Amino acid sequence: MYMIKIKQLIKRIIGYFTFYRYNNKSIVILNYHSVHPSHPLSTHPDAFYKQMQYLANNFNIISLSDLPNYMNKIKTSNSKSVIITFDDGYEDNYIYAYPILRKLNIKATIFTLSLDNSLDIWIFDDYGY
Repeated sequence: MYMIKIKQLIKRIIGYFTFYRYNNKSIVILNYHSVHPSHPLSTHPDAFYKQMQYLANNFNIISLSDLPNYMNKIKTSNSKSVIITFDDGYEDNYIYAYPILRKLNIKATIFTLSLDNSLDIWIFDDYGY
């Protein structure tokens, strides 16, 4: 139960920064849950691919782990910035979303809870190219 409360706290902190503004510049944090071709409440992989293509072409995508360093650079940056996160760590994040992220070389963070309720955070920001 303690780890669930920590996860909720982290989500609230991320929610606070969802439209973080500094010096009239913003960093948008997008949160996905599920990317799946047949689940009705999921983002379809084709739609997810189109969304990620749009973001890659129009935004500076940074990982959550880059945020502290990036906040120092935002004063001089002219680009719009976005962070992509996934909540709950569904298997389809790995099966459907990860290959798209990898193909487009997009950084993302996945928040998961393990079976023993410990918190894990996966940050896909180095694909070993």
